[in-house]
Amino acid sequence: MRAFVAIRLPAPLREELAGYAAAAVGGLDGRALPAANLHATVHFLGSVDGADAEPLLAALRPVCAAVAPFTVRLAGTALAPPSRPRMVWARLEAPGELAALAHAVASAAEPFAPDARPPRTGKPHVTLARLRRPPRRGAELPPFAAAGAEVAVEGVSLVRSEPDRSGARYTTLAELPLGV
Repeated sequence: MRAFVAIRLPAPLREELAGYAAAAVGGLDGRALPAANLHATVHFLGSVDGADAEPLLAALRPVCAAVAPFTVRLAGTALAPPSRPRMVWARLEAPGELAALAHAVASAAEPFAPDARPPRTGKPHVTLARLRRPPRRGAELPPFAAAGAEVAVEGVSLVRSEPDRSGARYTTLAELPLGV
């Protein structure tokens, strides 16, 4: 199974972001992601053997419990990556705790996700939409009313990702509280 560890966003914020994404792709050739799929990835694990799900959870629980809850803030939106945009992101301002959590999760998960890449902590974000082709030069995104919104991160989720014709279907396998 394909899996990742994610920060789940509150439902009202996911709905607001999905509405923004639908408006943003109106002038672009893209597809907004459904509200239910909006999250911030802490660490993408890649392929994990289903038989390793319980040992993986056992390894992740103490790592997550050792990290105190923290807050992330929506900083704005961006066409990303800058060199050849293929997505619309809601950028996050995140404290060092997010990067520390990502590295700790990667280390704990390594025996169960040997093909996982190192954590990507430099540009935390929520992917709002995927573009079919790069936008025209100078394309701008609409104003982002949710800029400045804060999300209290009191836990993360272990999520299974299953490819689907319309994108991906996510199933939460477990909730992992922080700071317990």
